Amino acid sequence: AADTTPPNILLERVLVNGALQPRVAALTLPPQVSRLELTFAATNALVPLRVRIQYRMDGVDTSWIEANERRMVSYGPLTGGTYRFRVRAANQDERWSPTPAELSFRVRYQLHEYPWFIPLLVSSAVGLVVVLNLVRRRRLEARGRELEALVNDRTADLLDARETLELRVDERTAQLASQYTERKLLEQQLVQAQKLEGLGRLAGGVAHEINNSMTGVLGYAQLAELATTNAPVVIDHLQQLRVAGERVARITRQLLAFARMHQTTHHSTNLGELLGRTGDSMRLLAGDRVQVDMNISQGVRPAGIDETQLEQVLINLVLNAREAMPTGGRIEIRAENVERVASLVVGTATLSPGEYVRVQVSDTGTGMSEEVRARVFEPFYTTKGLERGGGLGLAVCHGIVTNIGGAIEARSAPGHGTSIELWLPVGTLSVATHTSNTGGTPPRGSETVMVVDDDPMVRTVAVGSLASLGYQIVQAVDGVDALAAMAKGARRVDLVLTDVMMPKMGGLELARTLRERGATVPILFMSGYAGGDAGTDQELAAYGPLLDKPFALDGLARAVRDALDRTGVEAAGAGPSLT
Repeated sequence: AADTTPPNILLERVLVNGALQPRVAALTLPPQVSRLELTFAATNALVPLRVRIQYRMDGVDTSWIEANERRMVSYGPLTGGTYRFRVRAANQDERWSPTPAELSFRVRYQLHEYPWFIPLLVSSAVGLVVVLNLVRRRRLEARGRELEALVNDRTADLLDARETLELRVDERTAQLASQYTERKLLEQQLVQAQKLEGLGRLAGGVAHEINNSMTGVLGYAQLAELATTNAPVVIDHLQQLRVAGERVARITRQLLAFARMHQTTHHSTNLGELLGRTGDSMRLLAGDRVQVDMNISQGVRPAGIDETQLEQVLINLVLNAREAMPTGGRIEIRAENVERVASLVVGTATLSPGEYVRVQVSDTGTGMSEEVRARVFEPFYTTKGLERGGGLGLAVCHGIVTNIGGAIEARSAPGHGTSIELWLPVGTLSVATHTSNTGGTPPRGSETVMVVDDDPMVRTVAVGSLASLGYQIVQAVDGVDALAAMAKGARRVDLVLTDVMMPKMGGLELARTLRERGATVPILFMSGYAGGDAGTDQELAAYGPLLDKPFALDGLARAVRDALDRTGVEAAGAGPSLT
């Protein structure tokens, strides 16, 4: 039979995520529906196998779907929104039921499923980007300001560093310039000192030969004078010869003083007393047109220099000052105590720390150029004519002052006068010396004196002079000959009078040998040029006194007598001999 009646369709069961849902006209489901199961069945069907069933989920399906033999369908997952599920049935004549079974339901939206979520997300993203850009821009601006401030600070630091560096460069440049100037000055001083040292050695050698020769001249003249009777003219000539010889001796002493090799007795000289005694003579030397003022500080210490030599220095300085003021002027002599706590370079000398007396001789004369000032202490250098001096005056001053450990310096400028400054150590003593004395009767004796000298003329004069005074004489040409003569023991020796510089064995080596052999015989040295350093001078002084050549009869007699009396030879008996 034909099945002309469409069957009814029925929704039997609804499961959401496995949970059975009530059968209501409309359901509201929670979000995130992962599985929706719908079970349906057809009713009133004569031939169930011939029933066609179709279903459709509005919002998911776009057309009707044949169920075939299935009676259950599932969907999932379902997004938020409104859905309607419909199912219909038809018989074999394809007549569809007029009222399909249906189920309407709504799935709640998740946050991102709302229609406004995307615009909100986009606007939020845009706003975030804007905010981030704004923040970034502000950070960049702040960073820029920080960098600008850092650059400004760094630039200021660099400017300060550059200024500091420039100042240091300027200071270092000035220091290098000063050091260069100081070095050039020291080099000039070294050259000057070497030049003076060379000239000093030359002067010393010349003075040695002159002194030996003048010893013979003065000695023979005095012996001839003593031997001459009833010949006034001859005696007068001999006396003039002695005067000339003594003048030459003074010149050689100046040469040796310049050479720093002349041994002198340095007593402590009271400068105030010296200038008080010599003030009038200084004014006479200066002349009527030159005013001489003396300004001596109270309590000025004694200067460690021989009074005669200091007087010689002052006279030379006054004479030079007078020559610089041909139309008149003023000379001032000042003296004051100075204590140095550090070394000081004065002229060509370096002064050690200590106490000094500073003497200044200043004039208002024409002054000197730098070239002249640099050479003013050179021997034989002069800006005067030959008839007005030989150029030894200031050189002698230099030699005398530096020989006692002092210093001398000239300060001058053209048209501004000249000031000579002396630095004299306080209480300085050096090797003792016996100088020639004249006047009175020469002392006599009867002791035995050994005369040791390689110069025949000097030896003959010394032997003749001592023999005329009653002494017994033994002669030797050098130290070796003297030791041999004393070893023979033919005659005891009370005093050894020996030259310092001799070939084979000099006087100092002879004295050492005698002392090493136990001999206590007194020794009197004589020399026209000792030629030693400070250590040699001190060693000579330890063995005995020194008699300067040239010497006259009375000077020789007193030196020999003093040496014998000081050692007590007469009281002790005969002097020893070497056997």
